[in-house]
Amino acid sequence: MLDCKDKGFAPDYTICDGGKGLRAGQREAMPDVPCNSDVFHIEMEMGKVSRKLENKAYRAIKESERLKKAMQGKKKPLPEELEKAIKKEQEAIERMDNFQILQQWMQYDLLETNGLDQETRHEGYDFIVTELQRLEVNATYDIRPIRVALQKQKADLLDFAIRLDDDLWSIALEHKQSIDLIRQVATLQKMSSKTSHYWQQYAALQSALGASFLIIMKAVAQWRRGFHRASSLVENLNSRLRQYFFLRRQIGGGYLDLLRFYLNHRVYERSQRPERTGRSPAELMTGKKHPHWLEMLGFTRFNKADYSLK
Repeated sequence: MLDCKDKGFAPDYTICDGGKGLRAGQREAMPDVPCNSDVFHIEMEMGKVSRKLENKAYRAIKESERLKKAMQGKKKPLPEELEKAIKKEQEAIERMDNFQILQQWMQYDLLETNGLDQETRHEGYDFIVTELQRLEVNATYDIRPIRVALQKQKADLLDFAIRLDDDLWSIALEHKQSIDLIRQVATLQKMSSKTSHYWQQYAALQSALGASFLIIMKAVAQWRRGFHRASSLVENLNSRLRQYFFLRRQIGGGYLDLLRFYLNHRVYERSQRPERTGRSPAELMTGKKHPHWLEMLGFTRFNKADYSLK
């Protein structure tokens, strides 16, 4: 970070996961730069808990169905056993449903780039944590770890809301509109356009904003594209680079420089965008053709046409 800083690296803010080493390094290198928490990891962990509760609910349903069928056979289970299985099934389904509702509120409302203000986000966050604490009574090992994580990370996870509010206020002042209308536009853009509710809100905002409606819709959309609250982009890059790191136990500067050269000058064999196929990132950026990356390093490529048996 100090090296990057010497080269002109001066971010307004950074986003990282809960790694203590990374955060400590930033505090030392750039003490005045705020570090927001990445929302991707907590959402991923909530998803894991949701799937675990869902699997347990399905197992409870399967066991209940098994006992119901057994009641029709010769070796009937005890009525108390079936009653206990049915109760366990109902509790598992209710627990799964309640958790998934809370998970969706957290992911698609409180941690989303919509128009919610800070106060609403904090109140909703506290409500979710309280409800998770209630649910964990009968599912301690499944729910407690994620509830504790949410309690500890609240301030960091909701830090992005401060930037979000500042940005929305800037849009409101620039276009001389009320902040409430700007928030409604931001919320509208996170809704599915396939629902009737979306178009009802669309029509209401179009009527309220008049000629400024499309201009503000475009301004909010542009703001959203540049607003980051997750390190997903870096996580994606890291996952792509990791497959090269098994080649060496220690990753030195020389190897990283060679890897960077290779990735920048190796042509794309396929791409969803046809103009990229058969061209390297360097060629796409500069618009200039270059030799094969091995030839650029001074090697001679094997050519079948030049090879003949003697």
